[in-house]
Amino acid sequence: MNSTINTFKILVLEDEFVIAQDIYEILEEEGFRNTKIANTYKQAKIITSTWDPQLVLCDINLCTPKNGNDFVTQLKKTNPFVEVIFVTAFNDFKTISSIKKVAPLNYILKPFSKKQLTIAVHLALNLINLNSHKTSVSLSKLSPTEIKITQQIANGYNSIEIGETLNISSKTVRNHRYNISKKLLLPKENNSLLKWAISNLT
Repeated sequence: MNSTINTFKILVLEDEFVIAQDIYEILEEEGFRNTKIANTYKQAKIITSTWDPQLVLCDINLCTPKNGNDFVTQLKKTNPFVEVIFVTAFNDFKTISSIKKVAPLNYILKPFSKKQLTIAVHLALNLINLNSHKTSVSLSKLSPTEIKITQQIANGYNSIEIGETLNISSKTVRNHRYNISKKLLLPKENNSLLKWAISNLT
């Protein structure tokens, strides 16, 4: 389902209270109503333990042993589809190199303008909706049973466990898995269906 400005979930991780509040107010004025603020790594971990943001606006240097890049790296393990925009005062080679692994959607230098921030966030919303649409189109190729199996795969169940849940044999599940991979045009490599399911359905 596509997100709207009202429902788009944004986490602002920024240790400077004034800047965090400025970002929040800019987003609020723009119509984004589902934004939460964390001023520390620990606060961000607590918030995301029960709430899955779609976008993180993240400072890198949090004046603690754990920085913004560390937080995003951990978050992507449980929320692989989350997008990140780094908002930072640092643009040196070491800093830029350190964030490449988390593949940020954008990188905004402080001080930033309202226009810079709002354009970046709107682009993120559009990209996330586009990816959501692609997932919906892919699932439309599958039968109801195949969709159930794909969701179970995303939830970490193996073929035997899926078979027990759906009252079918594990061999039938394996046949379905083969057909699903074929319909989704996935590469013929180990765990390609598992990777797709986790990336698109969790």
